[in-house]
Amino acid sequence: MSDLPQLLEGNRRFTAHFADGELPIRPRLSTIVLTCLDARVDPARLFDLQLGDALVIRNGGGRINPGVLADLAVLGLLTAALPGDKR
Repeated sequence: MSDLPQLLEGNRRFTAHFADGELPIRPRLSTIVLTCLDARVDPARLFDLQLGDALVIRNGGGRINPGVLADLAVLGLLTAALPGDKR
């Protein structure tokens, strides 16, 4: 049996009640959390993060690899292009 109906319903509820669209694009903290794909690890709970606090990248093993480095480079360019304070 597919999990898709459950996921779509969860997304419907989320979008119906999402009230944080006014949060700035730039995270509150100048931190990027790199963690593994393990579903038992929730970086928000682990570090007591709130929505908009930090960027989170998940990958197999939670390790730096060429893909993560490429993501960080893109994030750096995007962040530098955002208006506001320069961290």
